[in-house]
Amino acid sequence: MLTGVSFMLVRHPKVMEKVRAEISALGDVKTLTRDNLRNLEYLQNVLKEGMPPPPSCLESFGLL
Repeated sequence: MLTGVSFMLVRHPKVMEKVRAEISALGDVKTLTRDNLRNLEYLQNVLKEGMPPPPSCLESFGLL
């Protein structure tokens, strides 16, 4: 998953800049916490976009 997202960010520098700006807006944060990550909506959307769709068999068995 992260490989695909990293590849996409390299190919789309404007998206990478938006992600960096959103993280920089947190201020002087040494480590990202769950609360910090919840506030990074653009990053969440980028990660969701980079995730592959789930296999249809998981949906068939009601596992999603």
